[in-house]
Order: sequence, then C-alpha cells, then structure tokens
Amino acid sequence: MSTDPDQLEAQANAVYERVRAPLRDLLHEAARALVPFPPFPGALFTLGMEIDGVPGADERGCVILGEDGELYELQLGLDADGLAAGANEPVLSREEQRVALDDLAAAEYVAYAQRALQLAIAELRRRAE
Repeated sequence: MSTDPDQLEAQANAVYERVRAPLRDLLHEAARALVPFPPFPGALFTLGMEIDGVPGADERGCVILGEDGELYELQLGLDADGLAAGANEPVLSREEQRVALDDLAAAEYVAYAQRALQLAIAELRRRAE
C-alpha cells in the first residue's frame, strides 16, 4: 500500500466502484420485496423511503429510495401559475418530482445505498413480525 494521498484516493475509489453494482442489485431486490411500497410521508403521489443519516448529505436535499430500487432527490413544491389562476383545489397545484441521482460519485452512492438497504431491510423485518 502506498501512502501517497492521490494513490490512496484512487484505490479507495476503485473499491467503491466494485461495490456499487452489487449494492444496486440488492436495492432492486429489496424494493421488489416491499409490496406495497411505502408512500413518502406527506407526499400525495410519490412512493419512497427517505434516506437520512448519511454523513455529508446535507446539500443533496431529500434523497429517497424509489419503488424501482433507484435513488432519487424528491422535490416538492407548488405550481405558482395554478395557484395564481385561482385553482379551486390546492392539491391540484402541488408538484412532486423525483430527480434521478445518476451523478453520484461511487463513494457517495455506496453511502446512500448502504443506508437505503438498512431502511428497506428494517421495513421487511417489521412486516414479517
């Protein structure tokens, strides 16, 4: 092993890359087992489990595990045009959008995936009781 920081970082990144695909497969398997998939609390149209407790994840916003086993940022908001037009139902002006987190570095993906897998396994155990 080298003590050169650049080499250490490269070696660590290679390890994260090797772990990424098997973790993704496990997340897909866990999500398929969660039937029905839990709705996101407070959302009207979105299924998802919030992934919290990931160190350094503050700048990401609300990250969820979707029912397809993929990771998303959940963006909630209101359609300002609909509200300004006097929509009779505020629910109809609500916007919920899932943005795929395809840009995660391998280390960041591993951190989120590991936590998401813990949450999915805990939910499966809870349902089995």
